[in-house]
Amino acid sequence: MLHLTEKESCSDTLSVAMTPTSSSSKAYRPLLLVVTVFLFAAVVIYFSLITRQQVLLELQQKAESDLAQYRASLQQRLERYQSLPQLLANSDLLRAVVSTAPPQDLVNRANAYLERAAELVHALDIYVMAADGTTTAASNWQKETSFVGRNFSFRPYFTDAMAGQAGRYFALGSTTKKRGYYFSFPIEEGDIKTGAVVVKIDLDQIEERWSDPNTDILVADEDGVVVISTEPEWMFQTLRPLTNEQMQRIVDSLRYGDQPLESLDIVRRNRDPQGLERITLLTRNSLTDETLQEVEARQYFTISRELPGTDLEILMLGSAKPL
Repeated sequence: MLHLTEKESCSDTLSVAMTPTSSSSKAYRPLLLVVTVFLFAAVVIYFSLITRQQVLLELQQKAESDLAQYRASLQQRLERYQSLPQLLANSDLLRAVVSTAPPQDLVNRANAYLERAAELVHALDIYVMAADGTTTAASNWQKETSFVGRNFSFRPYFTDAMAGQAGRYFALGSTTKKRGYYFSFPIEEGDIKTGAVVVKIDLDQIEERWSDPNTDILVADEDGVVVISTEPEWMFQTLRPLTNEQMQRIVDSLRYGDQPLESLDIVRRNRDPQGLERITLLTRNSLTDETLQEVEARQYFTISRELPGTDLEILMLGSAKPL
């Protein structure tokens, strides 16, 4: 009887000894759960960051490729016309038509010659100006917006030509109100500048052909004025506010007519660790009532390149929505 009691006593002792170990294991379970959740969240965040960086890299590579293609296409188009004014400046007919009081039959021949030339090379307009800036013959001589008799001495492309230089200039036509890129070259008689030849071409095709919903292309002049844009509401707005000096120079040359040249609502600029510039741009969308507007903040990453031989800068804006 005593033997059994000792066994029972031993069993009870073991049972009591094991009880604290079981309680301790239960106490660690919440901590283990927290650590597991933390590690899982860390893994999710890590792979999310990796995925985000991969998406950004792919978007950046595509944007850079698209920008390079557009830049090459635009440069090729400009190079196609850049030597045309110099070639035309050597024409005996055009040299004669800028002389003092050219006969009407000579003017008529020059008009027809320029009209055929513009049709052949698909230029918007080709015209010649006398030394005082008055247009003496033009390819659009039969149109209501004919340049013949109009004076464009205020245009920088004319002053460049009369200084003996080849001129290049992007502007809104003061007569036609159509955007265009101008090339000019002096007409000379010996050392005397007797006039200038001007060729105006259209660079608007990109706005019609662009179809990528995740990117937009802007072309800005040396003052930051947007002159080509796949987003119509950005046209003739500026990348940064203009100084009084810049505004006065633009007004004096009638470069953009009566456009207000307001600054784009870029509320934030910063660069990520990879050096990519990112901007936040406010846009206003009209609601049903035309007097009401909805303000939307759009985020973009930007890539820019200068266009060789011009004062133009090309910018690619990629939507940061997928990021």
